[in-house]
Amino acid sequence: MQSLRYRSPLLAFLAVIALAVTAGCGGDREPKKDSEGVLRYGAPSEDSVDWGEKAEGVEIGQADPTAAKKQPKKTTPKKTTRKTPKKSVKKAGKYTVVEVANGGTIKGKVTFTSRPEIWTVEYNKDQEQCKHESFATERVIFDEATLGVANCVVYLADITKGKAWEGEFAKGEDERVALLDQIECRYVPHVQVIRPMTQLQIKNSDPAEHNVHAYYRDFKTTQFNQMTGALSFWPEIGAAYLEKLGTYIMKCDVHAWMSGYVLVLPNPYFAVTKTDGMFELTNVPPGKYVLLCWHEGMKEVPQLGSGGISGYDYGPPVEKTQEVTVEAGKVVEANFSLEAPPKSGQ
Repeated sequence: MQSLRYRSPLLAFLAVIALAVTAGCGGDREPKKDSEGVLRYGAPSEDSVDWGEKAEGVEIGQADPTAAKKQPKKTTPKKTTRKTPKKSVKKAGKYTVVEVANGGTIKGKVTFTSRPEIWTVEYNKDQEQCKHESFATERVIFDEATLGVANCVVYLADITKGKAWEGEFAKGEDERVALLDQIECRYVPHVQVIRPMTQLQIKNSDPAEHNVHAYYRDFKTTQFNQMTGALSFWPEIGAAYLEKLGTYIMKCDVHAWMSGYVLVLPNPYFAVTKTDGMFELTNVPPGKYVLLCWHEGMKEVPQLGSGGISGYDYGPPVEKTQEVTVEAGKVVEANFSLEAPPKSGQ
């Protein structure tokens, strides 16, 4: 039977309408477009990681593909006082695996400069299925004794060649996977790093319905939006095969407090800190590099709607860098200090 896809303009129009309806699954709340110094649920972050590559696989909510073709009108430039531009870290988007002989080690710790005051996030629905009515924020996790900071991603931003990937990420493009679970109405892990060309698998371990609304870099571009029924597993979602480098933000439109992050990095020189804040990068080729420390925004203020909390305002992510020089067979120490955030969640 001949395909009907292109035979009828009416059918093509109806197909477009159906796709638009599908893209909205998971909630009727539209993301907001305004942002005043916060990463609002629906607003872009000025500090989002940009690796300078063309986005691939963005199926829903993508930017206008003709925008790059539009040319500004020619005008006579006016003389203005030129401001010094904000320095940005040049990140390497390509990486080559080579044999590393007598590599060095970078190790250190991420700590707060003072003790943060933690706030509580309230569950406003499905408390029985979620097994909790509230929890301490996931955005500020630290060790009381040492002030070590958890969920920091520390990585070499500009390395172009070095050791091979390990474990799951050593597999081929059609085999490697990473798991994002939903446990007690939270994303687990809250922050994770994966290699490009990795299938993100979605699991729901809760007796409650969720969805994973994944955004690329900010809340303007949807990567995928997948409803997940209670106790379900989704091993292969086309748009969850993450190819493009950068930060992916996970949100649940059913439970407004649920959020998480997946960072796609181009090289295996990374670590995600635990509560002690410690990190170690091994077998690094001798040379000078930029070491970058990333942490999610540490502001979390609920948006109040007619039905209660409808979403949250988040602070922009925190990024700190420093230059490190690695010598063959030696250990170099590099530490990061983060400003303790003021109490949020109110």
